[in-house]
Amino acid sequence: MPQADNATAGTPPAIPKFCDWRIEIRDCILTEIWVTEVSISLVTNAILAFTSAIFFYYRRRYMWQGLFVDQSSGIRPLPVDCLLLFWGISTVLRALYALLLLFDAFSAYWQRELLQELGWTFLCFGAACYLIGIIYTIPVSYTRGSDAMISLGSSNKRSTNNGVSNDKSTHVIILPTPIQLNFVLGAYFLFPTLIMLPAAVLSGVARDQGNFETAAAWTTVHYVSYWVYDWSVSIISAYYGIHFMIILRTSMNNFDNRSAGGTYHQSNSPTRQAFHRLKYTMAYLFFLSFISGPGWGVYGIRYISMVTGPNLYSLFISGTWYITGPQPLIAVCQYVLAKRIYQHYIGKSKSSNNITGSSVQSTTITSRAPPAMQDGILITQEIGVEMDFALDMKSGADKTKPDKKGSQEFELMNKSDDGKSEDNV
Repeated sequence: MPQADNATAGTPPAIPKFCDWRIEIRDCILTEIWVTEVSISLVTNAILAFTSAIFFYYRRRYMWQGLFVDQSSGIRPLPVDCLLLFWGISTVLRALYALLLLFDAFSAYWQRELLQELGWTFLCFGAACYLIGIIYTIPVSYTRGSDAMISLGSSNKRSTNNGVSNDKSTHVIILPTPIQLNFVLGAYFLFPTLIMLPAAVLSGVARDQGNFETAAAWTTVHYVSYWVYDWSVSIISAYYGIHFMIILRTSMNNFDNRSAGGTYHQSNSPTRQAFHRLKYTMAYLFFLSFISGPGWGVYGIRYISMVTGPNLYSLFISGTWYITGPQPLIAVCQYVLAKRIYQHYIGKSKSSNNITGSSVQSTTITSRAPPAMQDGILITQEIGVEMDFALDMKSGADKTKPDKKGSQEFELMNKSDDGKSEDNV
């Protein structure tokens, strides 16, 4: 017995290791930092999950149009509801993962990899639906196809031999057909589901079996795939975001030049609000995916060096992973949704008192307002109707159809089968 006690006493204490902070945070070097980051992730994601549930409940009860609608032989995702649903699920999963990780409730590494990756997978689903839904809302004057040419009406007039004519500028944009867009959406859903998620689980299985080299190889595949995915998202966000903002800005300029008072240059203009929402959302989505893509790729390629010793790059990536990554973007989107839901609630409560006056004023505004853009693009404002192009909400009021003469000059963007314009974009 004394010899056994001496042997036990002579055993050196376990030396803390630098852990893979994604899936383990206890008994590690810099444990205090990892626990703090995971705690912040738990609180922020729990708050975002709660607010997402409230907003989705309100939209589901009062403003529901569905998640996907049939349009032009394709299935169009409605960006607002899809974003709210998928990113809400993502925040729930990420909050649950942070909670279980703090209490060390996992019994295997593959469980950790599976749950943490599911949160990112639903985040990818929401981003994909938002991008494809925005592309669907880009107005064109004819059937979509490669190298679609959009005619932007210009208010500038020039003298010709036959009199005075309006200049028209054209804007060329590569716009896939609805069927092609559905294939792209399917690819964006399948890529994380069939590549990133299985790679993460296989990495956890290999780690459970004690095969660290195989686990590192699957982790490399996992995050290099994220590099490809994120950069494809950033390229699409930049291309269509810039082109769509050109269309919106041209619309506002044309309407301001043609109408007295500059309705669309007012700060409360629905189109101007849509322009700013699109600008901020697409810009954040572009920069986040453009910066995070190489970050995750380098992390996957140099995975072994990242988890075998402290380094500043690993600290930076961990902060992005848990705190400064998707949460600010989700918070900004929810802030925009909160404003739109508040406007819808106020408008719904006042509609019963102002229905008569609104009808008269709507007729007056519609009769005097010229089209914002010619050749199939209408950005107009009527009482109770707001034609927004990005992150818009259903106003709840009945949409009025333009008369026969007006329909020759413009048309409502994205008409549904029943003749009502869809403003969930």
